Amino acid sequence: MHERALEILVRSCLEDILGTGWSVLAQQLSLPSGRLDLLIADGAGNRHLIELKKGRAKPDAITQAIRYSEELSALLDCATVIPWVVAHEIPIQVAEQAENSGVKTLAISYSKCEALMLARGLGEKDLIGERRAAGVLHGGTGKSGLWEAIDNEEAFSEMPYAMASLLRELERTMHFIVQSGRMQTAVYYRGVKLGGVNRKHRHCYISSGVVLRSDFTEFLSRHGFRRKCKTQASSSHEHIWWDAPLQNSLEFGSVLQQAKLVVDRSLRLM
Repeated sequence: MHERALEILVRSCLEDILGTGWSVLAQQLSLPSGRLDLLIADGAGNRHLIELKKGRAKPDAITQAIRYSEELSALLDCATVIPWVVAHEIPIQVAEQAENSGVKTLAISYSKCEALMLARGLGEKDLIGERRAAGVLHGGTGKSGLWEAIDNEEAFSEMPYAMASLLRELERTMHFIVQSGRMQTAVYYRGVKLGGVNRKHRHCYISSGVVLRSDFTEFLSRHGFRRKCKTQASSSHEHIWWDAPLQNSLEFGSVLQQAKLVVDRSLRLM
């Protein structure tokens, strides 16, 4: 079982594994040193970061979970984030190191995985299907479209003045990151890719990872954004986004602010 399949199984069976009241807040958030697997919350609202490993967990997984929890805490205004390592097997020495470091561990054996699948009526196809749970915040597609990194000012010179001004303002705004590649300039907020500008195709866009409810879809439509879908040639995965013409900088600014609110609500910061 690959880590992707384990992630899908854990987020699908969270209450079966941890008990009543647990919920998934976000998946695949971008951090300075990598991408976390799952951010979940217990019934009391405490945040827990889950680092998943297939097979036997190794000691470096503990270090990784601690680093991710510290980086995420910084993105969440120093909120407490409890790190976990979840694997098919947790060796005794790894469990002891984790306990001494304040990291929780959980072993979900292959036989336990099969039992969870049976109880939930999940098949092999479900575990190679959509990684993202419906209605759950997703960090986005990482560095997609950002190959051959270039200076933002070089990218801004290829845009209308108003759009470049908007992105410069976001660069100066806390928790926002603006990064440019040869085709796109992407906007991140608290580890989530909100959207960006595709300079080659001359449009601005909002990522599907923040479009969690129908009211945001309606908001996008009212501001001139249209849903687009493209199926990858190598798989059946659908890449979904909402875009509008590049000159629509005012509308883009409005929907980015709405996307920001989605992130803050999902991460329980408001």
